[in-house]
Amino acid sequence: MQRDFSWITIGTMPLVYRSVTPVKLSGAKIEVKKDDYEYMAVNHETLVNVLRQLASLVTHAGDIFQDVSILTEQVSKRVRSVKLRLDELEAKGELFDPKLVPVRK
Repeated sequence: MQRDFSWITIGTMPLVYRSVTPVKLSGAKIEVKKDDYEYMAVNHETLVNVLRQLASLVTHAGDIFQDVSILTEQVSKRVRSVKLRLDELEAKGELFDPKLVPVRK
């Protein structure tokens, strides 16, 4: 699977690429003199939204690590190709005999 990494820029921050949802954990307003059940309901709603935020965060973290893995594999392929080229140049350098090269007068 090929991914597009054109959004990666050096020196500037990209626009929002990932956002964690829900943004508001609790939208309920409680009056001062309410019973415990309403407090528990708001508490449960808040906890559920915290869990939703964590699930969203985990999804984004998985995407980020997948992207890092793909980029690392690309760098690894480039490093291997550079190493092969260096090995070829090293072999040519060992075969080179400077005494056989004519010198201009």
